[in-house]
Amino acid sequence: MTTLREIFHQAPKLFFSQEGLVNINILINLISNSSELILVPGLLLPFYVGEERKRYELYQYELIINGFEEKEFEEFILKRTSKSTIEEIDKKIIKILSYCFIKIQMMEDDKTNFFRYIDFLKNEADLRKEMVEIFGEFSPTNIYFDFY
Repeated sequence: MTTLREIFHQAPKLFFSQEGLVNINILINLISNSSELILVPGLLLPFYVGEERKRYELYQYELIINGFEEKEFEEFILKRTSKSTIEEIDKKIIKILSYCFIKIQMMEDDKTNFFRYIDFLKNEADLRKEMVEIFGEFSPTNIYFDFY
């Protein structure tokens, strides 16, 4: 069994000062080649790295990995959006947060949940549009991660 933290620690990185970022394709390959992925509590923060190593933090797409129950997920959404009821939150924001939150399933292979998040990032229309506006293009291969 391999944890996401172990995979991230072993992966080759692109360094910005002291910060090492792992490319999306490297992460996908390492996880695909592991016999089983075990998620551990943490935060996977995506960045988009464009030409000349310019990077853009995609904080709204950070993956929260935790063991919250469903009720606590609702509390997480309310806290994250500073709203008092779910009804006040735009459904688009709820959708994004539902992809960017994984409840740890003890004793199960978590690859499916992780790859659901990766597929979301690679195909998210608003992310694509924003990166085209900022960098003039969007390529999923320019997505990198840091793990906390």
